[in-house]
Amino acid sequence: MTSGRVRMRLVAPPPAGTDAGVLVHPAGSARVEPPPRRTTRADRQRLLLVGDGALDVRRRPDRTVVGHVGNRVADPVVVDLRRGAERLATLGTVDDTLEIARTTGAGTVVLSAADLGPARTAELVHALSRDGRHVEVVTGVHGVGSHRLRAGRSQSGAVLAVAPVGRYTWREPVKRATDVALASLLLILCAPLLGLAALAVRLADGPGVLFRQIRVGRDGQTFTVLKLRTMVCDAEQQLDGLMRHNEAAGPMFKMRDDPRVTKVGRILRGTSVDELPQLVNVLRGDMSLVGPRPALPREVAQWDDRLRERLRVRPGITGPWQVHGRFTASLDDYERLDVGYVDNWTLLGDLRLLVLTVPAVLGGDGAA
Repeated sequence: MTSGRVRMRLVAPPPAGTDAGVLVHPAGSARVEPPPRRTTRADRQRLLLVGDGALDVRRRPDRTVVGHVGNRVADPVVVDLRRGAERLATLGTVDDTLEIARTTGAGTVVLSAADLGPARTAELVHALSRDGRHVEVVTGVHGVGSHRLRAGRSQSGAVLAVAPVGRYTWREPVKRATDVALASLLLILCAPLLGLAALAVRLADGPGVLFRQIRVGRDGQTFTVLKLRTMVCDAEQQLDGLMRHNEAAGPMFKMRDDPRVTKVGRILRGTSVDELPQLVNVLRGDMSLVGPRPALPREVAQWDDRLRERLRVRPGITGPWQVHGRFTASLDDYERLDVGYVDNWTLLGDLRLLVLTVPAVLGGDGAA
């Protein structure tokens, strides 16, 4: 955070290539507004965020956020605490939005309807679009996939229609058939690797190659999850003494340098080879290849009603939590990612998560 207060005053010259000037009239003079300049593809990748709710706009490497517009000029910097997010300079108030967009060359302006209100949002949409700028409006509705959204209109304005959450359609038996086919194939292909990993655990850490643990699955039914053992045999008994070192929020326990993890176990976890026995859980019907991770009963006991929505589907070997880095995400991210998956899942989305799991595992981002 900056140590002092900084105020910025933006002076907007006429955009290049325009003929803005002054008309002389007996009654006085009036400034002629320049005609809207056609935004280029490069301009569209420059974003101006208006309102704090606009900070939630999805970041993309091909788009640059040039600044933030808020209601309080006295706050010069917006500190976005999300992982990897930048510090954004507050360039002025909402009244200055059009001038700031011109000065910064922002071809796209993202408006937070929750912060601006309906009337001001509509006013800015018209003013910015007439000026040749693209406008995106953040509605404040979270956790709804784009495939469930449809734009419409009514006499009072634009309408965003949201399709209901899909349940028990033809996609579910197709997902189950895909799980069985792929899990069987992966078990055959990974059998040599699984055998070598099991042998390494046996030679380095003694008997007890498989780790079995009760987890909560679909509809709250418990089952025994299978993993290669990566911790010492009395790991569960040592947990209470390590709780003060917990680095995760809420009911989860995560510790980056967990002393219970063995040397071989650290390698298996870093490559996610320890998860391979869960392919058997998939064949049994306890789990799916893709879905929220199966939680412990003590964790589920502390969930609120919103988080319990995870239990509507089979838990998965991989999912949004693994792909987006399960160690570094917060509890809010945990809920947003997993409940969002349950509400919006599609077969194509599952395929995408399976593909993204490979670089996540190879890069170590999905390892815990």
